[in-house]
Amino acid sequence: MGEAFRALVRVGWVRLSYGVASAYVVADTNDKAGRMRDSLEPSHPDRSTRVAVAAFDTLVWQALASVIIPGEEGKEMTTTPSTASTTNPTGL
Repeated sequence: MGEAFRALVRVGWVRLSYGVASAYVVADTNDKAGRMRDSLEPSHPDRSTRVAVAAFDTLVWQALASVIIPGEEGKEMTTTPSTASTTNPTGL
């Protein structure tokens, strides 16, 4: 929901939606790192590095897709002055 509904709902709901999106990002990051860890043998020489890369990759992309970009787009939409005319251009 985030910024898209800022004009329609109380700010607390907007903040809550950011909290939910952020919790999703953290949960997905944990899931992807865990899956990478479980897919590799404990003795694998690059296990820690691969798990860290999987976690970092997921954290960055999910944060961008779920929190940062939607938030910035919504702010732009809610702060851009409307270009819609309040009068009928046909004069009817």
